[in-house]
Amino acid sequence: MGRLLVSWSGGKDSLLALVRARQAGHHIVGLLTTVSEPLGRVTMHGVRRELVQAQAKALGLPLFEASLPVPDPANPRDRCPLCPVDAPQAGLVPNTTYEEVMRATLKPLAQTGVEGVVFGDIYLEDLRCFRESLLARAGLAGVFPLWGAQPTELIREFSNQGGKALVVCCRQDLAPLLATQTDNGFLAKLPPGVDPCGENGEFHTFVFAHASFSEPISFKLGETVTRDGFIWQDVRLA
Repeated sequence: MGRLLVSWSGGKDSLLALVRARQAGHHIVGLLTTVSEPLGRVTMHGVRRELVQAQAKALGLPLFEASLPVPDPANPRDRCPLCPVDAPQAGLVPNTTYEEVMRATLKPLAQTGVEGVVFGDIYLEDLRCFRESLLARAGLAGVFPLWGAQPTELIREFSNQGGKALVVCCRQDLAPLLATQTDNGFLAKLPPGVDPCGENGEFHTFVFAHASFSEPISFKLGETVTRDGFIWQDVRLA
């Protein structure tokens, strides 16, 4: 396939998917991220916009943003436990809103010659089907370079590529993982039943160094926030 974007959260799986897509001969022309407005944070992971902008610069790729509105705190359907640090009620919007925003973002990109989007999903079939259905309506295809891979091997692959990532969000019962790095020693820290890549939402990461980067991203740690069974580590550019 020709010109592709990479669905970009700033985490290790996104970067691994980018690397594998390139190895398969795909032409990556940019990164696509979703940002909660007006918070300026990547959805789910809660990292600041300037951090993913720094990653895009280090990769030498343009960053395209799909801006999602802050959910209505009065509407229980908009309530989600995975929320950015700034606001207790800010998180995921309903699927209908997400689909509308993504279609509005993807269609103009398709008109520029983009043919598909690369995702870092590993084995969640329902999520893959949702993505493929959404892309098809914009005339695009989904590419899943990590699909069916062993999560343990992916962690090792990332580390062997010089990858360094920080855990920026995790379930409250996994609090010792927060602000640790996903290096080879990371696997020994995981309790039984926790996916090594956090595929089930156990934790999320921010990549600050990799062989694909022109330079590492300097950062400093901010406050931590505990809410709804999850803990977030705020991270700022140094």
